[in-house]
Amino acid sequence: MAEGQMWNVDHACLHIVELGRHLAHFRILTAPDQTAVLSRSIRVDALAVYLRASEATLMNQSPIPQPIPLRSVASN
Repeated sequence: MAEGQMWNVDHACLHIVELGRHLAHFRILTAPDQTAVLSRSIRVDALAVYLRASEATLMNQSPIPQPIPLRSVASN
């Protein structure tokens, strides 16, 4: 599990908003493009059990952020 992942669960989508050491904040959407939903929290281990029990499939993988290259500044 990682932040930003979207899981297909039953007839809804579960979006992991924030993943901490003990708690996960997530939203359950009826459509992947839905915006107005409540955020909920659950223990990380309980969320993992729920995803396994409901045979959830990963819809998208959150991209790994790439470092921004620094430009050298030439002094005049």
